[in-house]
Amino acid sequence: MIKIRPYYDHPAHKKIIDRYLYLAALVLPFPPEAVIGDEKLTVDGIEITAETVLEEHLQRCRKYLGKKSEKYQEALAAYSITGTPGDEQELLAQEQLLAAKVIQAASQDLYGYLYETGNTGVSPAKVPPMNKEHVRRLLTVPMNALDADLKRIGQITGEHKRPIQSKTINGSINGKIYKRQRSDELLDFVFRYESFSQRAQAFRLLKDMDVNVCPYCNRIYTVTLTKNGHKSRPQFDHYMSKSKYPYFAVSLLNLIPCCGLCNQAKSDKEDQILYPYFEEMGTDVLFRTKAENGLTYLTGCPSAQDEFSISLEAKEGTAQELREKVKNSDEVFHLTELYNEHKDYVLYLYRKRYMFSDEYLQMICDTFPEMAGRFDELKGLLYLMDLEKEQWGRRPLAKLTHDIDLQITEERNNP
Repeated sequence: MIKIRPYYDHPAHKKIIDRYLYLAALVLPFPPEAVIGDEKLTVDGIEITAETVLEEHLQRCRKYLGKKSEKYQEALAAYSITGTPGDEQELLAQEQLLAAKVIQAASQDLYGYLYETGNTGVSPAKVPPMNKEHVRRLLTVPMNALDADLKRIGQITGEHKRPIQSKTINGSINGKIYKRQRSDELLDFVFRYESFSQRAQAFRLLKDMDVNVCPYCNRIYTVTLTKNGHKSRPQFDHYMSKSKYPYFAVSLLNLIPCCGLCNQAKSDKEDQILYPYFEEMGTDVLFRTKAENGLTYLTGCPSAQDEFSISLEAKEGTAQELREKVKNSDEVFHLTELYNEHKDYVLYLYRKRYMFSDEYLQMICDTFPEMAGRFDELKGLLYLMDLEKEQWGRRPLAKLTHDIDLQITEERNNP
């Protein structure tokens, strides 16, 4: 519904991309230099390099040496990775090899995109060098600007099923059938979104992104709080579903900070909806009231909720592609139904404008020199809302307020 800024257009772009790359390098089972390269990142005033992240990986592996989960042990058996790591470096190498094998089995196109190898049809015996340029592009590409190679990868489908004998944590041997969806393997052992989203750096990343209101519905605050050990944050929607495109599970511009209602409503639907980093309804598609059973609602009468309905209407000349995406967004997020639950607020807007006409507001501007030329700002004060499109992401229902105010003005100027 409303647009949010991609990281490279954000006032805090350096802060956002540095923190994101650090977080991605911590979570992904890739050599840190494949994610960070030779760059020196600054995160919370601390310089971060690939060497810094490598040491953090080794510390983590030291902690989990000999304590890996049964699910991990079964995956090793399923991919014929044998041997017990003797130290943290061997465990880290094992994780990276498992990741490469999982990627190759899930998609040879993805494997060939991320790794520099001439034979994508064979499961690797050791980890090939990674294509740093492609790794960075996978992590930062806009979802509406995928190149031909990324489009070729497509959805991840299929199931990995084979009999295995795996060693459990207590050392016993289990004989069983290993059965996992390829997409789930990628999420568990490569593009580890669960680990990504639960880290403290993910909360701080959301704070840096400064998305205060859900961009899908513009109805609910999505502020991030991390004070005194208490954490509250918006959810991340995956514009391209992580169940079908798990390789985008932690890609920065696939993560849309949003409210829980919208995230649940969208789920893994693939309808062509508005992409908030680049698309919005703006002033091409407007909320409009329509008389259904009387006209006293035009005065803001609180008991007149049954007299009108609220709908979304595209202006004449609006591009067909935008119309279709708005229609899909409306259906996916139930926008029309939800906004018809805000009739009390719309009546409040009508009541305010009924009491304070344009003529009255203009008189205030004329009476007080400091208000000269600030008519729209005065209307914003009347509603306690910023009406400028660039500010719609600061408060809930800002677009609705703008659109209904515009409709009131048009109706009064063209009775």
